[in-house]
Amino acid sequence: MMLCGVDEAGRGPVIGPLVVAAAAIEDVDILNSMGLKDSKLLTPTQRKFLNNKIRKHCKFAIEIIDAQTIDSYVKNNELNKLSIIAFSSVISKLKPTKAIVDSCDVNPERFAQNILNHLGNDTDVEVDSHHKADTLFPIVSAASILAKEVRESEMQSIKEEIGDCGSGYPSDPKTIAFLSKHWQKSRSWPQYIRQEWKTIKRFNTSTLDDFD
Repeated sequence: MMLCGVDEAGRGPVIGPLVVAAAAIEDVDILNSMGLKDSKLLTPTQRKFLNNKIRKHCKFAIEIIDAQTIDSYVKNNELNKLSIIAFSSVISKLKPTKAIVDSCDVNPERFAQNILNHLGNDTDVEVDSHHKADTLFPIVSAASILAKEVRESEMQSIKEEIGDCGSGYPSDPKTIAFLSKHWQKSRSWPQYIRQEWKTIKRFNTSTLDDFD
C-alpha cells in the first residue's frame, strides 16, 4: 500500500507563496524510524536534516502557489477551494492507495469529500482528513516538513530581491516594518505581496500622515 500525506505551509502570511506538499511511501517501518514531527516543532537544522531523509526515502510532489493566484481566490472567499485543487494535484501525481490530509476546512469530512470530488472517478484513492494531522501522522509530518522547507527557500529568494521582509507573517514586527517602509517609499507593492490581505488593505487606504 502506498501511503501519502499532504500538508501546506504559508497559508497565513502576507508575503510569499503558499506551498502544498505530498509525501508517499510503501515501507511504513522506514517512515516510523525517521523521528518525524510537525515542522513547527523542529529547529531549522532538524527540519533540514529530516527534509533530506524524506526526499531520499519518499516519493514527493510540490505545488507552489504565488501571491497573485492566492489573491484571486481570496477575493472570492475561496481559499479552501484553492487548497482543494492543490491537494488534489499532488495526490494525483503520486497515485497513492490512501492519502491522509491536514484539513483546511472546519469540517474535515467535507474537505476529504471535496478532494475526492475534484480527483474524479479516475482516481482510486482513499482520502482521510484530520485537523492537526501533521502532529498525528508521521506521513503528514513529512509533508509538513517538505512544504516548510520549500517555502523557506522561496522566501530566501524573495528577500534577495526585495530585502529582508522577515517571516512574511502579519504577526512578525519585521514584516510589518518592511511593509511600512516600502509603502512610504513607493506606494506600490512587489509581486510577492498578497494584496487581498487585510494588512495590505489597511496600508492601501492610509495616507502619509498615518506614518508621522
